[in-house]
Amino acid sequence: MPWQREKGFDYEKAFQASKNSAMLDIFGLNAYKQNNYISIDDEHESVSKTVEYAYDDWCIAQMAKILGKKKITSTS
Repeated sequence: MPWQREKGFDYEKAFQASKNSAMLDIFGLNAYKQNNYISIDDEHESVSKTVEYAYDDWCIAQMAKILGKKKITSTS
């Protein structure tokens, strides 16, 4: 594995916090969740936020994969 778990770091808690943040309806996230992108009509900086949220989704899926959460990885 290319990474090692650090002692004293709660990976499950970090995963849950990441998922929670991704489900908020702020900063264009609501439009992103509905359309899989953010248009300029929804939020300024729409392109950079779309890329940011897509990368966040990928990171959350990678965390889910590492933690063995198959249901999350198949829907992300």
